[in-house]
Amino acid sequence: MRAGLQALVAEGLLEHQRNKGIVVPAVTAERIDDMCSYRSVLELGALRLALARGSDFEQVAAAVDRLSALDDDAPWRLVAQAHSEVHTEIVAAAGNGRLLAAHRACQNELNCMLATIRSDFPASRVALMHRHLLDRLRVGGEAAMRALEDDLELGGRAAMHLALRRRSGIPAHIR
Repeated sequence: MRAGLQALVAEGLLEHQRNKGIVVPAVTAERIDDMCSYRSVLELGALRLALARGSDFEQVAAAVDRLSALDDDAPWRLVAQAHSEVHTEIVAAAGNGRLLAAHRACQNELNCMLATIRSDFPASRVALMHRHLLDRLRVGGEAAMRALEDDLELGGRAAMHLALRRRSGIPAHIR
């Protein structure tokens, strides 16, 4: 049991607090920024490798299709899971097992954060954004890199900050 908890602490899914024991870490603006910066390094680096090896992104397309099949009233956890699969397939296209393992750990922490702060985007909008991303991945080069960077910053970091502010009762226009 102790080893399992220590492993979850090491992955960032739990944290040890003095005099409190092991707790689920709070979602904060700083934590969002740290996670999103790390995720960007992993995913953009993986995309560079995938483009260099001429990946066809067919598995990304299949993941986008699964995301697109969700109704707007689908439970948020299913939307988050399908969204996660799209990004995991982008990393998998690099063909690097170490990157994929690091990304899975990153996604686990991200999914824990998303379980507590729900995005305002319905499934259809998330799917549309990722269909556009897929189109840009197929174009390749800087268009692909820019599209993924935009997705990570606008659909990821900015959306998570907005959801956190909404959950905290802070009006969206106030930073």
